[in-house]
Amino acid sequence: MSAPKIVIIGTGLIGREHCALVQKHPHAILVGIADLSPSAKDYADKIDVAYYSDYQKLIEVTQPDGVIIALPN
Repeated sequence: MSAPKIVIIGTGLIGREHCALVQKHPHAILVGIADLSPSAKDYADKIDVAYYSDYQKLIEVTQPDGVIIALPN
């Protein structure tokens, strides 16, 4: 069985924590993030994952096994 592909929507403080945890996990792959913030693209480049400003496009293109939504309440 291959590792599940995970994407994260929202790259604020909690979203970045989730990114770090997914990337450390030996049985998961972080394949992309989505966020409207201008700094999100730089963050995606820094952690070497795909960036999308549109979460629907992220899901359509990456076809993840799971999505973590890390947006404010």
